[in-house]
Amino acid sequence: MLSFLIVYELIMRYFYNHSSIAIQEIQWHLFDISFLLAFSYTQSTKSHVRVDIFYANFTPIQKLRVDIFTNLFIAIPFIATILYFSFDFAYMSYLQGEGSSDPGGLCCRFVIKSFIAISFILLILELTAQVFADYKSLRSKDD
Repeated sequence: MLSFLIVYELIMRYFYNHSSIAIQEIQWHLFDISFLLAFSYTQSTKSHVRVDIFYANFTPIQKLRVDIFTNLFIAIPFIATILYFSFDFAYMSYLQGEGSSDPGGLCCRFVIKSFIAISFILLILELTAQVFADYKSLRSKDD
């Protein structure tokens, strides 16, 4: 969908000398949504960026302990903070009826802002599931 919109906008701009602010903003919104939803996907597939200088040399038990610690004491509190502020961010946008400042732009800016909260809810659920799975793996290796 995003690729189609980009091609459409390019054809309209360069062949027909016509551009649409709304289509450009839809492109930005679709990119934002895909980027935000990719957080939980990359976490679930463990394809996120990590500093492997030390981690690569750890034993599997040490890796599980590091993952549990970083998820519980760094990632989840950070995400909880983002969630706390993102609800007000989207809600205030809704109350104000915030829309694009550009003429011909999109209304309802709260929709895209609510995806911040949605994506981080999914991410915190994924991290919680991983903590439980890692803890279960750690317990089975300790026995």
